[in-house]
Amino acid sequence: MERKLAVSMFGQKRLSREGGIEIVAKELCTRMVQNGCTVTCYNRSGHHVSGAEYDNKTEYEGIRQKYVPTIEKKGLAAVSSSFFAAFYSAFGKYDVVHIHAEGPAFFAWLPKLFGKKVVVTIHGIDWQREKWKSGFGSKFIRQGEKNAVKYADEIIVLSKGVQDYFKNTYDRDTWFIPNGVNRPEIRKAELITQKFGLTENSYILFLGRLVPEKGMKVLMINKFLYANGGSETYIFKLGEVLEQHGHEVQYFGMEHEGRCVGNRVNAYTSDMDFHGGSKLSKLTYPIKTIYSKEARRKNYATSCKKLL
Repeated sequence: MERKLAVSMFGQKRLSREGGIEIVAKELCTRMVQNGCTVTCYNRSGHHVSGAEYDNKTEYEGIRQKYVPTIEKKGLAAVSSSFFAAFYSAFGKYDVVHIHAEGPAFFAWLPKLFGKKVVVTIHGIDWQREKWKSGFGSKFIRQGEKNAVKYADEIIVLSKGVQDYFKNTYDRDTWFIPNGVNRPEIRKAELITQKFGLTENSYILFLGRLVPEKGMKVLMINKFLYANGGSETYIFKLGEVLEQHGHEVQYFGMEHEGRCVGNRVNAYTSDMDFHGGSKLSKLTYPIKTIYSKEARRKNYATSCKKLL
């Protein structure tokens, strides 16, 4: 009887939907188990966002879950949990250790030292994020990137831009495997109408972390202008006033003569590389998408249409 491939996975907080890495890990592990692998996820200790009843859950759809010691302090949770996950993975009976993200990849050397095959998925150039541009966190993540290049048997990237970055910076070949999304079930607006008085095509939804690279300050301009669902509001004068007060202004959704696109839109504002599942999943809905100047410069619209 053929032995099942044993895989250890870490870098995610836990199997949840609280972040892009967590969603990828959850979807990937579920499918690997269905294909006959035995998968163990080493998660952080701590409270599960779905509720206390999930805190100590040891199995999810055939996936074994183990919880590692975690120092619950800013900047130390990821480092401590990744170290212990790498330690347990190194001494466990695993064929492959799959590490998610550049920070946790700092410890790629540990399972490699004990003869494990190591795969690292790069979810983005994390040291470019606003909160990691300086200090210990930045140095740790940058070294994690270098350790991935040095110790990983294979590296997976989610975008062509990141693939080019690794080739140009390290002359390292990587596998380009973009995120996928499940096709959505389109439903009529009911609960949002009952609770908030919102109807179809009358609002713009921003779903993401409130961090600088998401461009929330720009989206808020549109939010106020679209409060009544109008599609012909002139915003140039408002933009000029905001610029005079030191604000950064980009004109999202503008057509000829300064007229706004209709309100059936989704706004992609991030200045990070486009590869996340959340952005891709939005494109499966029957809505228009507004791209920032940076997104248009990187030709994300064309790339996403090809993926879908």
